[in-house]
Order: sequence, then C-alpha cells, then structure tokens
Amino acid sequence: TLKAGAGAGSSGGVGLDGGNFGFTYYQHVRTPIHLARQLVCDYALQQGFDYLVQLDDDATFPSDLIRRLLAHDKEIVCALAYQRKTPYLPCIYDLDAEKFAKGEISGTHLDGYENTGLRKVDVSGFHVSAIKLSVIKKMRDFRSEKYPNGITQYWGGFDRAGEDFSFSAHCKEIGVQVHSDTSLIAGHISEGRVVDADYKKAFAEGRAL
Repeated sequence: TLKAGAGAGSSGGVGLDGGNFGFTYYQHVRTPIHLARQLVCDYALQQGFDYLVQLDDDATFPSDLIRRLLAHDKEIVCALAYQRKTPYLPCIYDLDAEKFAKGEISGTHLDGYENTGLRKVDVSGFHVSAIKLSVIKKMRDFRSEKYPNGITQYWGGFDRAGEDFSFSAHCKEIGVQVHSDTSLIAGHISEGRVVDADYKKAFAEGRAL
C-alpha cells in the first residue's frame, strides 16, 4: 500500500509557519510498488500540486514528519530507513559511476551516517519522502523527449534495479540532487519487528536477531 499527500489540495493541514496549507490524501493499493508510485506522481501532476509526500504502509515516523521534510526546502528529501533484512543496512547509497555510465546500476551502502543531518546521496529509499512536483515534471519532459515512442517510467527503466534506485538514477540524469535527512529516522516494519536505529544497534551488539 502506498499512501501519499500533496500540497495545494483541498483539505486542511498545519503549515510550516503555524498557518494552514492544503493537502489531499491519496491511497493506492493492490498495485506493484513501481507502478503505484508512477500513478501517484501522475495524479499529483494532473492536480497541480506543489509537493508529493510518500508514506509507505510499512513505515513508522514521528508526528512532525511532514513539517521536518518540507522545512529543508529541497527538491527531494527522504527520511533515513533501514533494510528489513540482516544486517539492516541504511537505505542510502553511492552509485558506481563507471557502471552507471554504461547504463548499469550498482551502489554501495552508506553506513554509519545516522544523525549527521541533511546529506547529499546518490540513492535513497523513498518509503518516507517529499518530492517537489517540479522534479516529476522535469523528469517527465526529459524522458518523453528521450523515449518519444516508449513508456515514461519515473520508477523503472533499468534491469535488475528496484524502483528507488531507478528513480534516483533518473534524478541524476536530469541534474536533481537527492537528499537524506539522517536525523529523521523512519522505522521499517518487518516480520514482527520495526527496524530503526535502536534495533540496528541492538543487532550489531548481538542483542537482536
């Protein structure tokens, strides 16, 4: 399940300055994740929103999440998440530049960067994220020009790469920087456990599976 909200909608919310801003809540279910993200992006574009905030249903996050994401005023900012499998590495990466130049995607985890503030990254998980819709418009126009007879895939287009890796790679193509707020931890709900910073530390110390 993908849950998303976008600014400039019709419902009320608390703004960064304490005032109100509009938002629309949109929930998409029973669809492969890369397609769900694509459909939500297209919907937000059609509605003329300013931001797309994505909250996957396997995420936990603080109540002031949206305020903190938007306060950075970046084109893309993601909360820091961890993989749900051992050894629970963070979902932020450096791309292999040589392979990327050949149209391949390979990355290296950036471990140990928790609570170091806002950082530029090549790739991030997007299960808790805020994207300015100007990025999606730019990506749509670029990919429509590059592939005039093909499908405009924001979250795909690479073999053996997940949707977050693909989207981050497309951002690199159009010169958009991905940021991770490493002090904003979004837990990743796993099989009977929530993998967050405390769980990762407990695992490293042999106190958790």
